[in-house]
Amino acid sequence: MLAQLLAFLGAPSAEELVDFGHHIADRVLADRSGAGGPRVLFGGGVWIDAAHGGLTDAFRDVAAEVYMSEATTVRFAEEV
Repeated sequence: MLAQLLAFLGAPSAEELVDFGHHIADRVLADRSGAGGPRVLFGGGVWIDAAHGGLTDAFRDVAAEVYMSEATTVRFAEEV
């Protein structure tokens, strides 16, 4: 299945596809507000209940470093 997707997208490997995606996102989503241009923001989320183990430090690090996002754990039973 992955091989079919990579072939369709013309990517030699999953790693190179990820690198290309980062390259494009870094340029398209770059903050240009300091030069009078746009600042593109978007939101998304993944919900993981702390009762099921919560988030790892590695996940938080990737969210911060790669996606410039914040990841937090919530106990849904306590938030209702």
